[in-house]
Amino acid sequence: MPPSNSILPASEWSPLIGFLRDFSLRADNLCYVPNNGNAGDALIASGAWQLFDAIGLRPKIISATEVLEGASVIYAGGGNLIPYYEDCARFLRTCMSVGVKEAVILPHTIRGHVDLLQQLDERFMLVCRDQPSLEWCATNARAARFMPSHDLALQLDVGNLQRRCRGLMPLATLLIRTSQARQLRSYLRWLRYAQSVQPVSGTLRVFRADVEAVSHHPGDRTQDIPASYVSEYSNRVEHDFVARDLLDTIGRAENIVTNRLHVGIAGALLGKRVQLYDNSYGKIRDVYQSSLKDCGWVSYGGQ
Repeated sequence: MPPSNSILPASEWSPLIGFLRDFSLRADNLCYVPNNGNAGDALIASGAWQLFDAIGLRPKIISATEVLEGASVIYAGGGNLIPYYEDCARFLRTCMSVGVKEAVILPHTIRGHVDLLQQLDERFMLVCRDQPSLEWCATNARAARFMPSHDLALQLDVGNLQRRCRGLMPLATLLIRTSQARQLRSYLRWLRYAQSVQPVSGTLRVFRADVEAVSHHPGDRTQDIPASYVSEYSNRVEHDFVARDLLDTIGRAENIVTNRLHVGIAGALLGKRVQLYDNSYGKIRDVYQSSLKDCGWVSYGGQ
């Protein structure tokens, strides 16, 4: 079962756990494709790997270009299947072109991509992390399967994550793996940056400065913490260390004010007072309503 200190009760994860267990029993060549992204994506993926551990899944990490015919493939959770981005859409097109056995999109916000969604069949499971995404799939992906669940960062066991990153062996593995992936310099720059961030009077304000930004909450790229690290995440240890660094940074504040979903979720996991504001297309509002509205230390202030 998921960690007992999850924000959400264990029963909330049961449908997804049941599906993934059945999926793994049917699987041939079980693989996991990371979501190329920022430090927030690392937080999601670390939650996913802890869930895999809990139910005994051991998928091989591959890139979207390495998907093979007959494979059973899991794509990382996130907010990638929307009109702003193409990575998840390209993954789905690859799955159709090579002829996978089955493919799962872990909890995602889903918008747009109507032509693509209409091409998906029963081999594809779309896990939706908010009600509007579920309704969008019901309208536009009728031949595929879809189900609700929560953003996987919400079931992260922070203590477990910290233990995984403790000691010389995990550090040595990180240095070797990120060096092999030509990501070591980027990680070291990220670590220096993350360690330098300090709250002002106990409050950390983080607002987007990218395509999901809103004009009345203009973000500063130098202060947009998750965007300061971007990777293809070809190994689990990188996910874990970047997620740990993000949590350490958020942990120095008492109050979080943000329209970065995973800055808010990191704060919620740490028991900080979190004030959420929306991004450009309603993602924060929808995830708050689906997963965070009963979390007493998290509030939503609209756009």
